[in-house]
Amino acid sequence: MNNNTLGIEITNAAVLYFEKLLVMEPENTNIRLTVTNPGTIYADLKIFFCSPAPEELSDVAIKFKTFTLFIEKKSLQFLKDAKIDFLPEEFSEELSVKAPNLKNNSNDKRSLTEKVRDVIDNEINPLLASHGGMIELENIIADSIALVRFAGGCRGCSMADVTFQQTVETILKQYFPELKEIRNVTDEE
Repeated sequence: MNNNTLGIEITNAAVLYFEKLLVMEPENTNIRLTVTNPGTIYADLKIFFCSPAPEELSDVAIKFKTFTLFIEKKSLQFLKDAKIDFLPEEFSEELSVKAPNLKNNSNDKRSLTEKVRDVIDNEINPLLASHGGMIELENIIADSIALVRFAGGCRGCSMADVTFQQTVETILKQYFPELKEIRNVTDEE
């Protein structure tokens, strides 16, 4: 099936594969697509089950015979010309996603602040969550200095400086070479 209005091709084989997977899920379960870290070399397409009606108001819905595929609206620009297919191999099965615009940052109209928050939420905070902590973007000043603040279990932790240097700074500088400095502005009690 080619959804020409969205520019995303979803083959019949992929639809049948989704239907096969959904048989094992609760009734009315659907599929949702989102793009994490769009426009960066770390961009990734996430495909997951969603319970009935958890879709966001801004999601775009593509209805199929037995399920609905929800696509996060802000992800659409990165999925233009994408093709989702299912490739049954002799010894394995593989869902194939080709999205040539996934890592293309020329389409990304989000501000640097939004992009940095996305990386913090999707890359850094999952790492810190295992220790009960997180980090928040306070602000970006002079278009090149990110001010971040530790929270939760990271706040006041004796290893916070090491975590800041080895994790937070490293990851943010990988994603955003335009950031000249990342400052920890956590108020220690």
